Amino acid sequence: DGELPGASVSTASLAAALAANRRLPLRLPRRGAKAAAMARARRRIGRAAEFLSEVPFADAVRVCDVSGDAGAMPALLQAYIFGKVRAPPPASLEYYCMCIAGQPATIRLQAVAQLLQHSFYFCAIKVVHGDNELLAATLEELRSLVDSAAVAEDDWEVAAATWRWADADRELFVRQFSELPVISHFEAVRRELRAMRSRAAAALCRAERELLTKVVLDFSAQVDEDIAEARAEAEAAVAAEEARAAAVAA
Repeated sequence: DGELPGASVSTASLAAALAANRRLPLRLPRRGAKAAAMARARRRIGRAAEFLSEVPFADAVRVCDVSGDAGAMPALLQAYIFGKVRAPPPASLEYYCMCIAGQPATIRLQAVAQLLQHSFYFCAIKVVHGDNELLAATLEELRSLVDSAAVAEDDWEVAAATWRWADADRELFVRQFSELPVISHFEAVRRELRAMRSRAAAALCRAERELLTKVVLDFSAQVDEDIAEARAEAEAAVAAEEARAAAVAA
């Protein structure tokens, strides 16, 4: 089928590792932890402040009329992330995501569209995490992108040419979940395939797609559970209120 023997062993082992994990523990920090995380990110970025010539991202977002100007957020993302000769480090990228996550839903969705278009898949998840409806929509779109890239899998050259996962985004994802064995396995497989250079390009793309598919499915399962839990809590609250009202009326 055109696949390299070495690449076959590598991707097969990764697929087995992904299948062995019923659910990856991919929980991101809750909103209550955001202030502390933001402070840590500020400190890390602050240490390099003297080397930066740009306005801090949070200040740029605050000054720009992102709600009134439809081109403001895309322009900010282009200036701070997509247009950089050297991609921003994970600490800066996470900080940018936190800043965007504090914006209204319409702005976050606008950012999601831009991030997905530029292959910053994990960042797209991060900026809507905590809002189940927005996260569900983002995961559905990401799943569609991953599935569409797999259509050309029989043609390895086309498959490699039609798939991209931004290096900075992938590095942020790996660092976020570095303690998970399957992530360490993925990194080992990726190093092995990269050593084979262009001969293993398609196998490398498939490994990344398989991991992202697993991530999307597990995040989606978590969203479904969170929605069901919130619905149950709301129904219980309504029932309790009705019971109190009935007791008063009696």
